[in-house]
Amino acid sequence: MFWHHFKYNFLISIRNKSQIMWSVVFVVVLGTMFKLTFGDIYNQDEKMKNMKVAVCIEDEQVEANFKAYLENISIVESGDKLLDVQYLDRTEGEKLLEDGEVEGLFYSEGSELKLLITKEDIKQSILASVVTQYHQMITILSTVQHDNPEKLQEVMTTFAAGVGENAEINNSKSDMDVYAQYFYNLIAMACLMCTSVSMLLTTKNQANTSVVGARKEVSGASYFVGNLASLLAAALVQILCVLISFGYLLLIGTNFGGEIYKIVIVIFAGVFTGMSIGFCIGSFGSISEKVKDGISTAVAVGGSFLSGLMIADIHMLIENNCPIINRINPVALVADAFYSINTFETNDRLIRDLVSLAIISAVFILIGNIFGRRKQYASL
Repeated sequence: MFWHHFKYNFLISIRNKSQIMWSVVFVVVLGTMFKLTFGDIYNQDEKMKNMKVAVCIEDEQVEANFKAYLENISIVESGDKLLDVQYLDRTEGEKLLEDGEVEGLFYSEGSELKLLITKEDIKQSILASVVTQYHQMITILSTVQHDNPEKLQEVMTTFAAGVGENAEINNSKSDMDVYAQYFYNLIAMACLMCTSVSMLLTTKNQANTSVVGARKEVSGASYFVGNLASLLAAALVQILCVLISFGYLLLIGTNFGGEIYKIVIVIFAGVFTGMSIGFCIGSFGSISEKVKDGISTAVAVGGSFLSGLMIADIHMLIENNCPIINRINPVALVADAFYSINTFETNDRLIRDLVSLAIISAVFILIGNIFGRRKQYASL
């Protein structure tokens, strides 16, 4: 009996154009739009890279000090030098700056280091901080030389070694592309779109809302077995749809991290959470199907909005002001699980998200079973 129900509902689910559209076509179209819109913005504009600069310092002492200072500036993430330096005369340097081939021009004015730029953005701000830190270093060395000359060599050794006893430990496995959150939320929403599917299947199995449900009721078939087979069949189709969508996003270059098996586990967990929520909503027999469908859609779309699919910053805003919402929002939990896979070496955060999804699923299945258990009817 179980396999009969499973086969019957599997065939129904794969012919459900609405389910296929929202789980595959919608994700493919929106994912393509995201890729075309965001492109490679992070790698081109936001990811820290070494910056090309021109240096034309006439003062020999300033040039010697600045060269020594540059030797100790590196990008923490990779250890590469922060600045790609070209030593030129003033005319050549200004020409490169004007043509946009360098981000800034370092030069000397008297005994001071100066910076010439043509625009203001994050890269130019970093270059300005380089000049500021250089002057701070020179000021410290001058003060030490005047007040405690015996300590001068020790201070110079400290500067040459970079940051003495402090070290930065990077727990991230990869450079975090801020735009990847949109793709995480897109797959998370696809997982939760099965809420409407499971709600509809559960409603159709109820004798007072469906002719098919009435036939099942009088047939003596197990309500639990029928519902379980229906939901598992629909879940399998939804998982296949999400995996197809996920494969497409990988194909167009979206970075989800290298541990695919963990991502598949998260997709399974997300789909089953959506199925359990839909099962619970569908079990309230006194509510019309249209109202149930509206609630199911609100869960998926509303959860996606709060998770940051439409406005990326809203997730962090909620995290700072009311974090409990992110802990009970299944879309946010699925997206956060993807984030943790791609970002952290440890599985602590991933396990926390999966456990939260499991608890949410269990709660909704329990509530659905309480309200959806076999009922007695005056007539059918």
